Amino acid sequence: MATTIRIGLYTNGDDAFVAWKPSAFIEDCRGFMLERQRKTAGVAQPVENVENRVGFKKDKPKSGDHRTSDIWPFQRFNWTDHVVDIGNNVRYRVTAMMFAGKNKPFEKGVSSAWTAWTTLATDCGDGVSCFFNRGLVLSQFVARYMRDKHLSAAKFKANLKASVDPAFRAWNIEREMERVRCPVLAIQGEDDEYGTMAQIARLAHHVPQARLVKLAQCGHSPHRDQPERVVDAAASFVRTSQVIS
Repeated sequence: MATTIRIGLYTNGDDAFVAWKPSAFIEDCRGFMLERQRKTAGVAQPVENVENRVGFKKDKPKSGDHRTSDIWPFQRFNWTDHVVDIGNNVRYRVTAMMFAGKNKPFEKGVSSAWTAWTTLATDCGDGVSCFFNRGLVLSQFVARYMRDKHLSAAKFKANLKASVDPAFRAWNIEREMERVRCPVLAIQGEDDEYGTMAQIARLAHHVPQARLVKLAQCGHSPHRDQPERVVDAAASFVRTSQVIS
């Protein structure tokens, strides 16, 4: 039976999450090219090759380097596309990129079908809207900075205390929390290296309707460390939440 690739697309109002799964192991596959196509005013635009920022060791990539994914294919099975924005109508396709010999460009292997055309929007139906936490992107940059500078979480926090303006350190958004009227799901890992459980405790104090989920054996990325529990919690939250008037 020929190998196939299944692909799925999930969007909110800020980005598109693409995931794919081959039906079997693909020998000599070095990763996947991801293509994006947009539709403007009902007209499909030229196909775009999504760029990857993770290269191969032989290319000696530097921080900030990026190349299209036919050259630096994605060596994973999902990708969050932050280039797109609310209102964009998009679809995606992945193609296995095959080793063709030393110092030769990759060749294209099996491709998935295109996903269905999907428009980025916050509306999830039944009065529920989904927004992306842009802080996740910031945390990725901070994590890379800490890795490159060989900083522990404690050392990083100490550096901030020593260098950041005191007025900025004292600023927080707690006084604004009581204005939150919508249902809130707050998920935090008990082993989060960048935060503490006090964060969602303070949230619960100011936003009494918040539903808290504390995950054991979970660090800063619950969707990665405990994906099944995160999906279960989110599904239950969407099913049972009611808009507060």
